[in-house]
Amino acid sequence: MSSTPQLFEETGAVLLPGQGQVIPLLSNTATVKVSGDDTAGQLTVIEYEIAPGGPSPVPHRHKYVEVFYLLTGSLTFTVDGQEVIGVAGTTITVPAGVVHTYRNESPEPVRFLVICAPAGIDKYFAELAQLIEAEPVWPPRDMSRIMALNEKYDTELVLPSR
Repeated sequence: MSSTPQLFEETGAVLLPGQGQVIPLLSNTATVKVSGDDTAGQLTVIEYEIAPGGPSPVPHRHKYVEVFYLLTGSLTFTVDGQEVIGVAGTTITVPAGVVHTYRNESPEPVRFLVICAPAGIDKYFAELAQLIEAEPVWPPRDMSRIMALNEKYDTELVLPSR
């Protein structure tokens, strides 16, 4: 299926199932449905799929609002130290500055939408995919490029203290 959306004279676009910019992230996939370029930087919508036991982000926080809407499967979220298992139809809103992460502990792939305002996470995932592709082992030993990427896109990793 084509990844080209049907455009409507500057009033919007329609993406059919399977359309969008597909970004492979190890065994996971991010598909950009609405980019920051589509919304003058106001909003990004990504359809994300996590493989069973697929990689999950370390706890982190953003300077922007992030909303998750589960489409299929179940996903374990940790938001501000509280754990909740979301199933299809669950919406989780993470305000700016709140530490969060998620993981797929189920035997099935999980699909969800990630909605961020303002936009930018679409470009983050594209650059992260380039870093992953350039590294022979993931995660890399030298995390400086990852830390710089996160800083560039207003994301702070919250690593455990030693």
